[in-house]
Amino acid sequence: MKMAELSRKTGISKNALSLLYYEKTDSIRFETLAKLCDALNCQVSDLLEYIPEDKQESPEPPTK
Repeated sequence: MKMAELSRKTGISKNALSLLYYEKTDSIRFETLAKLCDALNCQVSDLLEYIPEDKQESPEPPTK
C-alpha cells in the first residue's frame, strides 16, 4: 500500500507517516497505532519491535 492511500485510510498525514516509516520520531500515540492496525489489518506487534537500550546499535565512529 502506498503512503498516500494509507494516509487517506487513517487520516494520518503523509508527513507523519514518513517520520514513522523512517524512524525519525521518539513517540507514537495509541490512537495512531490503532488507526494503522485497522488500515493494515494487523496487530501492534507486527509494527513494533522492542530493543533494549543496551542492545541498540551505536553509530559508527567517524573514519579518518
